[in-house]
Amino acid sequence: MNKIILVLMMLVAMASCNTQPENGNEKAAHEVEPQKENIALAGKKFKYDYGDTVYEINFKSENQLHWHCIEGEEKGRQADESYSSLRLNEHTLFVSWVEEDGLGVSQVINLKKQHGALLFKNR
Repeated sequence: MNKIILVLMMLVAMASCNTQPENGNEKAAHEVEPQKENIALAGKKFKYDYGDTVYEINFKSENQLHWHCIEGEEKGRQADESYSSLRLNEHTLFVSWVEEDGLGVSQVINLKKQHGALLFKNR
């Protein structure tokens, strides 16, 4: 009897994972909107101020950037990196890269909230 109940519970759980929207206009909760035209980062420059340390990030192309520490313990350290980006909405991107020393960097950039030369302060 316990085995039958267990099997029924497993079937119900599996069926609930495969639910589809009731009409063709809705998307299942786990579906991601197709990515629209990518937001161009090439030519944009950002300044990240972490208090003790300040970095400049210059997006050289749609997959290459240059970062440079301009203040702090790592002042003068810099490198070119390959990056990936994913558009989250009309004005927001998720950007990430892995530096040569293995450090992974991930950022969410909202271009609508930026002003002027796209310089902003993080805390």
